[in-house]
Amino acid sequence: MYNGVTECRDFRKEENIAKSPLLVLGFGGNAIDAIDTIENSYEIIGFIDDNPERQKLSFEGIPVYTRQVLEKYKDVKVITLIGSEANFRNRKKIINDFKVPDSRFATIIHPTAVVSRLAKIGHDVIVFAGVIVTANAVIGNHVFILPNSIVHHDVNISDYTMIGANVTIAGHVKVGESCYLGSASSIKNGINIGDRSMIGMAANVVCPVPSNSTMIGNPAKPK
Repeated sequence: MYNGVTECRDFRKEENIAKSPLLVLGFGGNAIDAIDTIENSYEIIGFIDDNPERQKLSFEGIPVYTRQVLEKYKDVKVITLIGSEANFRNRKKIINDFKVPDSRFATIIHPTAVVSRLAKIGHDVIVFAGVIVTANAVIGNHVFILPNSIVHHDVNISDYTMIGANVTIAGHVKVGESCYLGSASSIKNGINIGDRSMIGMAANVVCPVPSNSTMIGNPAKPK
């Protein structure tokens, strides 16, 4: 104890406790960004990518495999970090094509994220550093939330949706399936965002968003 404050200690490091292995679907910017978040809970034993050029690469000694490695390590947990503004509408098909059973998907929450005990989090979800998820929020499956975003009370985020960094989602918002919320965007309380919609970076959404829309600006308008 120092000056009346209890010293914080990393007992995992001190006791050299082995972490469970994990495979990461996708090898790109999202996967690199997620390394620190993942390594708090798991040991990454490989990335999986269908791009032959990426299969020649590695990151800090971690190889990039073909999808056949899923059969080699049948009992190893999986997290998905596939997706971008270019392919978010196809993310559901891309993930489902890997035929990974739901029971194999991990859910990973960075230790600096704050998730209410009253929130519900699905499988294949990764919550980055500094994220806040408050009471009664529901986060579906195959969702990732980048650093410092805030998901307020009674928000519902549907499956396969991607949420960028520093996004603010006010209470009672419903975000549809396979959406992309760009970094620093803000969603007014009570708004519904339709499936497969994109919210541009720093957009301020104050009106309902129909499915398959692209919204940009402040206030956000269809592109």
